[in-house]
Amino acid sequence: GSKVLVIHPGSRYLRIGRASEAFPSVVPHLIARRMRNKKEDEARQDESKKEIKVERETEDIYPEYFKHAVGEIKKELKERMKASKRRPVANAQSQVHSFNKSAHPETIADHNDPYRIDWTVVDDDAEYYVGEKALRLPDSDSADSFKLFYPIQHGEFNTSDYDSIKAIIGDLETIWTESIREKLGISRKNFRNYSVILVIPDVYNRLYVLEMITMLLRYMEFRRVFIAQESVCVSFGAGMSVACIVDIGAQTSTVTCVEDGMCIPDSRVYLHYGGDDITYFFIKLLRRSKFPYSEMDLTRVYDWLLAEEMKEKFCTLDEANLTIQLNEFYVRAPNKPTLKYQIKTYDDAIIAPMLLFYPHIINFNKKRAEFPQKFTSYTIDDITEGAITNNGVQPGLVMQKPKLSVATQAATQIRTSFPSPSPQPRDSPGSTTPLRIDNNTVPAPSPIPASVLPTTQPASPSISSNTVARTQNAPLVDSLSTLPLDDAIIQSINTAATEERAKKFYSSILVVGGGGLIPGVNKMLEERLSSRQIQNADKLEVLTSSRDLDPRLLVWKGGSVMSKLEILNESWINSREWEELGVRCLREKAFFIW
Repeated sequence: GSKVLVIHPGSRYLRIGRASEAFPSVVPHLIARRMRNKKEDEARQDESKKEIKVERETEDIYPEYFKHAVGEIKKELKERMKASKRRPVANAQSQVHSFNKSAHPETIADHNDPYRIDWTVVDDDAEYYVGEKALRLPDSDSADSFKLFYPIQHGEFNTSDYDSIKAIIGDLETIWTESIREKLGISRKNFRNYSVILVIPDVYNRLYVLEMITMLLRYMEFRRVFIAQESVCVSFGAGMSVACIVDIGAQTSTVTCVEDGMCIPDSRVYLHYGGDDITYFFIKLLRRSKFPYSEMDLTRVYDWLLAEEMKEKFCTLDEANLTIQLNEFYVRAPNKPTLKYQIKTYDDAIIAPMLLFYPHIINFNKKRAEFPQKFTSYTIDDITEGAITNNGVQPGLVMQKPKLSVATQAATQIRTSFPSPSPQPRDSPGSTTPLRIDNNTVPAPSPIPASVLPTTQPASPSISSNTVARTQNAPLVDSLSTLPLDDAIIQSINTAATEERAKKFYSSILVVGGGGLIPGVNKMLEERLSSRQIQNADKLEVLTSSRDLDPRLLVWKGGSVMSKLEILNESWINSREWEELGVRCLREKAFFIW
């Protein structure tokens, strides 16, 4: 176990550690690169900030659909309180508004602030910072300012902010190498003595998996690699042989049924929303309630982190907590004293996480337009066995809605096929083919929820050195990735199971990821599913992380449990096998259908 590393990369955080350790190190999954004299780049950033500022100012004029959706949630809360014989607080809204309107900050001197932030001291020679140091960079007006990059967004490569896959892989390698050195004390030259269990999303893009394996074996020179899916890791971490895994991440959520250590492919549902959307929605609601910290700007890293902290502290799905709450929060900005604010909240704290059941509040079209998949082609140079033949595994959305047209259903069967990696020089990480990006439209990476869509592409029986166009199938993605969470669970179980198996899945629904930390999320899900009077759901039970383990770490923990399985001895992929056999290794050794 001490010679096995478990790596679980996410859109916001990287969880990394030795399999023999009790808990992983959690590192912000980003890199800050110095942009020397990039005046055009700064102008673009200013422009995008202006647009966001204008949007923020016009948020006071809330669109009708937003008011209608919030009204729907309030109506449901009212009914739930009536059913549980609880009375709403009279004049709650006006009490909250009048208190927040007159709230003024209290200045706290640095020496009196035990949680003050140690901002990164910028070294003139440093070209980049990773992880916590990148998050803690003070604002800079100099020409040599730093720009933040998140290489992974929505469980995919962040093609929106990068010019090529080579650049993405280069940044991932830098972040991972630095994190392993700093957190685990393992130097680069010793990587060859370590094996890696890499955890990938349940709904994965094949290019993503192939490039990751190539990076670990060819460029980082680890001894060998094993690929595991998130839901399977959860089942091992929780010690459940049969479960419906609901993973609410930062930018995406997934629902997957797992049985006997295998993910059931047809059961996978990919949802295009997560905790970031709740954060954004929560701040929007607070602004309606006369939020006293009016300067909050979610494009600033420290403000986004504050918003995340407030969501974690204030938000709940337990209506027993639906009273006027007096809360406090601290604004810690670089080169400024800490400000302490007091704020009253009422139903905003419960309306925000209800977004999981009312996702139509999110403007998905706008979300996608801001972060399109910008590259249209890449070159395949296959050295092993031609193109990967399509076997029904879908890198995008696996769930099919029952009422889709025949043509649309047929379209769901056509999915991307990627070849095995081609040999490249060791000093050239990743694909050498640049992605086609219009640099004038690349936005500065910001903490506001981004969107990178899965794409689709027809398979060719044998391809050697051909350029394959990636095409988008937006309506299909739209129709399947915006389901409410309870609907997604029903669809997942009904698609995957016979009557007998469905009973097992309904009695063991497990909520993990950051969403599993929301108080009352399991009770709310249970009640919503029970009210649907589902067939085969006699004994319905929704669990949050078992064994009192942080639900965000359960995937990583499962990876460390898997490292001790005997069967793994036959399932490792080493560098020589990968170079010679490529994707055939995955077909023969992976615990999932490639």
